[in-house]
Amino acid sequence: MKKRYGYIAAGILLIGIITYGCWPRAILLQGEVVIRQLNISPRIAGRIDELFAREGDRVQKGQKVATLYAPDMVAKAAHDQAPRELAHKSYVRVKELYDGGVVSAQKLDEAQAYVKQTEGTADATMSFVGEMTLYSPVDGEISNVVLERGEFAAPGISVLTVLDTADVWVSFNVREDLLPHFKLQERVNVQIPALGKNTYPFRITYISKQGDYAVWSATKTRGEFDLKTFEVRAKPLQEMPDLRQGMTALLSVHP
Repeated sequence: MKKRYGYIAAGILLIGIITYGCWPRAILLQGEVVIRQLNISPRIAGRIDELFAREGDRVQKGQKVATLYAPDMVAKAAHDQAPRELAHKSYVRVKELYDGGVVSAQKLDEAQAYVKQTEGTADATMSFVGEMTLYSPVDGEISNVVLERGEFAAPGISVLTVLDTADVWVSFNVREDLLPHFKLQERVNVQIPALGKNTYPFRITYISKQGDYAVWSATKTRGEFDLKTFEVRAKPLQEMPDLRQGMTALLSVHP
């Protein structure tokens, strides 16, 4: 009898092993945390005069982060103010003469047009002077200081970069044949090892093909084809202030 039970137990164990071997195993995808990065660059050329933020500093939208030294622009702004003041004085005198019937309406119109012209020129120059101060475009964290005090800054060249901590997602490179497991707006559970063993709810917001170089090569002799790689992004459904740029993200896919 004992021998019979032993055979039954062995049979059950064998069936379990076979079943486990045939059961589709989960595929673990590894991605990373991405935080949108914005470049802070000037509209005018000049040297860095002061820096008011360093790497790791938290900044608020509209906060001053740097100033430029551009003496040529300051001199031009001062130069353009002189014609503006003269035009206003001339207009006042012409208006008095017009009210007294001494000059024609055309002279008054010409004086008024000259005022508008000089004001436009002066305001345009002053707007560029205002660009000598750089501000953070978002609430976030300074990730990199590209130029130091005294270095030359040019239009379009980043002086600092700031991470928009309100715009965070996890990114995974997914093989094409696994895409049926991903749908836009679908909820997925993602583990961030740096934050512990728990999983966190995310929602898929973006699926797009990677560059043509990102393919999984197939064995042509077996009649297969190249599988393209797609980027899948998912955003957290809850506030996660401890997420940091580049943290590893893990996602299990069950075929």
